Amino acid sequence: MNIMKTVKNIKRFFSSTLLLITTIGICDAANHNHGHEETGLPTFCHSQNADSTPDCGKTPTAGFDQQNVLWVVYVEGEYIKLTSSKDMGSSFSDAININPVPEKIYADGENRPKIAFANENEIYISWVKKTEGQYTGDIRFSRSLDNGKSFSAPIIINDDNLLTSHRFDILAVGPDGRIHLTWLDKRDLLAAKKAGKPYVGAALYHAVSSDKGLTFSANKKIADNSCECCRISIEFDQQGNAIALWRHVFPDMIRDHAVVNLDATDTKPVINRVTFDNWQIEACPHHGPDMAIDSQDRLHLFWFTGLAERGGLFYGRYDQTAQQLEHQINIDASPSASRPQVVVMDDQIILVWKVLEDEQTTLKLKTSVDQGETWSATTTLMTTESGSDHPLLFAHNDKVFVSWWTEKEGFQLITLNSNEPGSLRPFNKESISEIENNYKGKDFLLVLWSLDCPPCFKEMELLSALNKQGELPELILVSTDGSEFIPEIISVLKQYGLDRVENRYFNDTPELLRMKIDSNWFGELPRSYFYNNNGDRISHSGVLNQAIIAEWFN
Repeated sequence: MNIMKTVKNIKRFFSSTLLLITTIGICDAANHNHGHEETGLPTFCHSQNADSTPDCGKTPTAGFDQQNVLWVVYVEGEYIKLTSSKDMGSSFSDAININPVPEKIYADGENRPKIAFANENEIYISWVKKTEGQYTGDIRFSRSLDNGKSFSAPIIINDDNLLTSHRFDILAVGPDGRIHLTWLDKRDLLAAKKAGKPYVGAALYHAVSSDKGLTFSANKKIADNSCECCRISIEFDQQGNAIALWRHVFPDMIRDHAVVNLDATDTKPVINRVTFDNWQIEACPHHGPDMAIDSQDRLHLFWFTGLAERGGLFYGRYDQTAQQLEHQINIDASPSASRPQVVVMDDQIILVWKVLEDEQTTLKLKTSVDQGETWSATTTLMTTESGSDHPLLFAHNDKVFVSWWTEKEGFQLITLNSNEPGSLRPFNKESISEIENNYKGKDFLLVLWSLDCPPCFKEMELLSALNKQGELPELILVSTDGSEFIPEIISVLKQYGLDRVENRYFNDTPELLRMKIDSNWFGELPRSYFYNNNGDRISHSGVLNQAIIAEWFN
């Protein structure tokens, strides 16, 4: 695994007021020579000679080990593949097979391989093997104790030896190093059918390992009547207890959400209902919830409900001590809003989801710094015109990451980081209003430029000099070049010493963005706008000079 396959490093930086977002796309046709003849994959994956990478695999799932190495597990054909990157995805090691013998594997949004890490170079991987029969499967597990140099032979975790559904697993490692596997299981439905008794949904089952995955406990049923097609979320409270969240089928076919302490010693686990939408439906929502736990053991929930009068994605804060949903707010009421993800980092709550709008799938971001009472404006992270996998949100050290795979762009990694100054952010149709709001009450200068505009570079020399001398107010630079030119944009900004001011790039149709900025602007560059502290603005086409700037700001 020491041979590195170098791929083009495309860095996309984005930030809201709170966050710096760095997107690293690993998908450039010139540097790929893939041999996959599958539909639904990036076009550069359809060549004959294959290098296995997350771009051309299915359902890639990413995570970082204790040495800050990025690992990605994915499905390719009948194999679970694993690869690593020491440079945040700019290049990847040769992928290895986790299962030595080919087998049919589930590889859809909710049924995907999982990866987790422990403190002594352990890497754990789980997945669902397809078995003979409709929607049947076994939970599989493999471990490495030498930081990915070798992996154990895969084992089956469900211990019933039944040809039924054991799927939608979640893998998590606690602070004490114990490995938790939880999944949706239909062995009880099968038994009920044989006995001629009714049974709704599936059951929630759990197994735990205290010896680094050498052995697992006997399967323990946590709850009957879970929804049978929605993912599970596991997080750990301040005492190290594993808390599970899932969509449950309550009486009268009401599909709300429940939590349970998987480490409780009760013979019969205590199930607490945490959402109260009263969505009554005999159907599979195919929308699993997500959860994060803060330092006071409050649950921050993010989920979908399909109520006709009040549907969409909702955030809620649940007090475990009082067993009360303290606060609930609709985040996105669009019927196409889906795949909610939530992370808590210090005092910040971060939400990510995707939504279909204007024939594009858009990855959205929203943040709160007051325990969910108020929220930032919704921000667009990325858009794609092609099909896409579920976004995955996860934290490592002091950073938060989003991974997202799309048919057109391949595997993408986005870093959300609140500690680094300066960034390159996308400029979309909401950005001009966002900038004007962010700098309300201040003098600032907005300058639009392009890589193919020689006069723009002359202007940058002046702006660079004035900025170093402290003779400029707030400065915002917007490149009218698209995301495919991000490396070149970054290079120019660094060359002129302007990479630490607020920088953006056009992330939508140029004509649309020009109209949003100024309906009287025909597209000539450079183009500048001076805003005074009263919100009034003056436009200028052509290269700025020191006299014009001095006149404006005096």
